[in-house]
Amino acid sequence: IDFVHELNGDFAIAILDQRSGKLLLIRDRVGVKPLYFAQRDDRFLFGSEIKSLIAGGLQPRLDAAGLQRFFVFKYTPASDTLFE
Repeated sequence: IDFVHELNGDFAIAILDQRSGKLLLIRDRVGVKPLYFAQRDDRFLFGSEIKSLIAGGLQPRLDAAGLQRFFVFKYTPASDTLFE
């Protein structure tokens, strides 16, 4: 997995290790390419855009606190989104 230290640019990567059963989700250090994920019931969804989670069946709910931070800062800070 150390290869990610050699990568430059924007990226979000998913690597499934079938032997260990581990799923690694990796994004660029600056966070230019976001990586969203959600767990609902027995499903784990991920993608670089929220609309990919919606396409996977997620029904998003508005996060009022995230919306408030968006209006205050004009962006969604850290790991926040406009959705719960």
